[in-house]
Order: sequence, then structure tokens, then C-alpha cells
Amino acid sequence: MATGEEIKKIYTAMKSVCREASQMLIEVGAELDRHRFKRQNSQVMWELSKAVENPAVWLPYFQQMVFISQLPAKSGRAIGIQILFDDPYSRIDLMFPIVLCGVMEWTAAHKPVGSNNFFTLCIKANEPRGLESDLPFYRARFEDGWDCSEALGYFLPLVAVEDRAKLVSLVVEPCLKMFDGNLEAARSAVNAVALKPQQFIGNYSLAEP
Repeated sequence: MATGEEIKKIYTAMKSVCREASQMLIEVGAELDRHRFKRQNSQVMWELSKAVENPAVWLPYFQQMVFISQLPAKSGRAIGIQILFDDPYSRIDLMFPIVLCGVMEWTAAHKPVGSNNFFTLCIKANEPRGLESDLPFYRARFEDGWDCSEALGYFLPLVAVEDRAKLVSLVVEPCLKMFDGNLEAARSAVNAVALKPQQFIGNYSLAEP
């Protein structure tokens, strides 16, 4: 059992990380609002376990916001921003919090909502045939019945988004470029900072691509 002083430090750090993550998502929303995007989901976390026998699932394993364009010509796609903290089911072992940024697309067979497809994209990063890669981007495709048909994103360490300027240059602007199909411009913006799965997944099982 940790000492009282150790618990105090952990508790203070937990509150700080939660506040910073919240502020980051708020600022992303404000920036994208300027580009005529609106929040699609009203919550940033999904239902969590409340069972005393399952404490590993008490904490949120991701916080996410999905944004859709208010321009009718740009329907069928969304921008997703997700902060990943943990996987309580031990499918992956995150070494530190990461930010997954990118776009989701869907067809008529899909009914997009606040989606966990981005979290699934991260889970698939540790599977031999889970993702298509076009560094620094990773793509996952989904069958009918999922919230979207495919998700394309890149991974950043949470610490890289250290101020508003970095938030705009590493998250908002590259996502807008991806949304408009300009992958090369987005690649140039994030290539030096974006992570490969083996850099943040402790139990990564694949060979270096």
C-alpha cells in the first residue's frame, strides 16, 4: 500500500492530467468551430463499470470528441480526437497517454455516433494484420454494423501538445487537411512528432515495419 504522501502526489497528478485533457478538448472544439465544425457527441466518456469486483474498469480508458462539418457537401466524414489512457482488458499496454487524431468515414450502412472506432484503431495496432500503414498514418476498415466504415489517424504523445500553438499545428490543422484529402500536407505537419505503435505499446508484438 502506498504511503499517504505518495497517494497525495498521485492524486494531484491525476487531477492535473484530467484538467489538461479537458482543456485540450475544449480548445480543439473552439478551433474547429471557427472552421464550421460542430461537436457530434455530447459526452467525452462512455459508460464505465461500477462493479466493486472490476476496479480496473472504473477509470475512463479514453476521452473523445467527434466533429462533423456544418457544410452539407462535406457530409459522410468526421474529425475525431481521442486521448487514450488505458485498456482495462489488457489488449494493449500503453506506456503513457497518447492522442489519436484523424478522420472517420462512413457509408449508408453505418450510423455514426460518438464512436469508439478510434479506440479500436489503437487496439488493432497490436495485431499482425490489424491496420494498413502509410506512415505516420494508420488505417482501420470496419464492417457494416460499426459506427463508421474506416478510420485514418496518427498518434501523438500527450506531452507533445504542450500549448495552444502545438494544439493547432499538430492536431487541428493536420486534421483539417486530412478531412479535405490533403494527406501530404498533414504528413509534413506531424511526421517528426507522430509515433509508431511500438513506441507507446508496451506489449507490442510486431516487427519493426
